Amino acid sequence: MGAGQGKTNRTQVRQRSQPRRSNIFPAHLNDLSEVKKGWQAFIARHNLTNVSVEDYYRRRLDGIDGVVAIAQELLPDLVAAGAVSLPSGATLDGLQIRKQAGYVGSYGRVVISGDVVLLETRNSRGRTRKALIADRPSDYFNATAAMASDELLSLAYSVADAIKEMFPRAHVQSAG
Repeated sequence: MGAGQGKTNRTQVRQRSQPRRSNIFPAHLNDLSEVKKGWQAFIARHNLTNVSVEDYYRRRLDGIDGVVAIAQELLPDLVAAGAVSLPSGATLDGLQIRKQAGYVGSYGRVVISGDVVLLETRNSRGRTRKALIADRPSDYFNATAAMASDELLSLAYSVADAIKEMFPRAHVQSAG
């Protein structure tokens, strides 16, 4: 993973700190406020506020394939920056983001049909688990989206939610 500056910055961030990991996956991790705080710190630390998403990731934002490519680069950046956490035993190598054409399913009470972006496990020995990232992926970006844009933050939130959905039993109730 990593097409350009994203990979370089992930390397620099990993040298500073490792992503949070524990045997339990506290319920407060990957909450939207935590994702936002971690991502904004990453953007500020690397002076990326006005850098376009296309320039940073060196990917075009054209349709679902562009969203998949950006999400594939965004996930390791979110983890390296501490904006998103993976539960113990889960690794980036064990996850993949892909499109699924002609998806038909439900998300809660909402029926979804069409092309979607999924987070799924790469597990050749067991059942592949899937979680929905985006049911209308072409709605995420416009051509001028910046790294600090609400559009990219929305995609970050969707990735965090997909991780929480994929690993529901790893969560514990917060005491409080």
